[in-house]
Formats: sequence, C-alpha cells, structure tokens
Amino acid sequence: MENQDNDFLEVRLDRSGIDQLKKLSVTTRWLFILGMLLTLLLIVRTVVHSPSLSAEQFSGNWPLYLEAKLFDWYTALYCLFFAWQVWCYWQFARQANKGAVLLDTAQFNHSFRALYRSSVLALVHLCLTIVMAVLEVLVAFHIAA
Repeated sequence: MENQDNDFLEVRLDRSGIDQLKKLSVTTRWLFILGMLLTLLLIVRTVVHSPSLSAEQFSGNWPLYLEAKLFDWYTALYCLFFAWQVWCYWQFARQANKGAVLLDTAQFNHSFRALYRSSVLALVHLCLTIVMAVLEVLVAFHIAA
C-alpha cells in the first residue's frame, strides 16, 4: 500500500513496448536530420531570396511592404523554433528508450520533460505560422482587390 501512495501511476513495459521505443528513437533521429536539412534549406532560400525582396519596392502597398519586412524575421524564428522542437522530440525518444532499456525509472520519467518542451514549441511554431498565413491571406486579398 505504501508503494501506491508514492507512485501516481505504475507503467510496465514489455519487450514489445521497448521495441516500439527503439523504433521511435530511430524515427525521431531521421526527423531531426531531415528537420535540420529543411532548416538549412530555408535559411539558404532566405539569404538568396531576401536581396530581391526589398520592402521599399512595396512602399505603396502596405500588406506587401509588411510581408517583405517580416519575411526574414519570420523565417529565422520559424527555423529556430522548428529546429528546437525536433531536437526536443528526438531527446524525448532517446531518453525514454534509454530509461526503458536500462530499467531506469527516473530516466524514463525525465524523458517526458523533453516531450513537454517539444509540445510547447510546436504550439509556438503553429502560432507563428498562423500569424504569417493571415498576413499572406491579407496580401492575397489586397492584390485581388
């Protein structure tokens, strides 16, 4: 009874669960690698594209002017949060897998901190993307009008 008072929830992993955690660890490693590749490509695109997208050329068109002014900042923040998010998710999988394989409850429980961080960063990432999408919709309506 004393053990139940100290443990909120007892989880038991069998061989199948540990195998799934190993697969998750491999998958998240690829997610991290491809995420870093995407981040690099977006940065290169911004560096190459940015000089041709001068905000001053849109000074009479406020939505295009605002989009041109914010594009570099948006891309930088997008890349930062995305890279951080996939890194945290990868850390979750690695720590959970390590904790399960070593039968280390503290390590396994600690992995959920990385999962939480990844979730928070996903929310920030989505909010940032929504803001930019709204701006792009405003630009599209302004151009169509």
